[in-house]
Amino acid sequence: MPVPAAYRREIERAARLEGPAREAAYQRAAARLARDVAPFAAYATPVLPQLFSARTGCDVTQPVTGAADIGSLCLRKG
Repeated sequence: MPVPAAYRREIERAARLEGPAREAAYQRAAARLARDVAPFAAYATPVLPQLFSARTGCDVTQPVTGAADIGSLCLRKG
């Protein structure tokens, strides 16, 4: 969904500002976009950082949890 022209112009005006005025203009634009334009908003989207060695292979991500299936992990050969 494209951003309506009036909102794009508001964001472009904010980009030309500096310091606290710029921050305040972006905050107002973000609030208006979220209230008037956004078709949906992400809620409670988990962030699951997973760090594995370069030798780790066989990574299968479980769609329900979005995390690696630990039982499927293996060591790469060589």
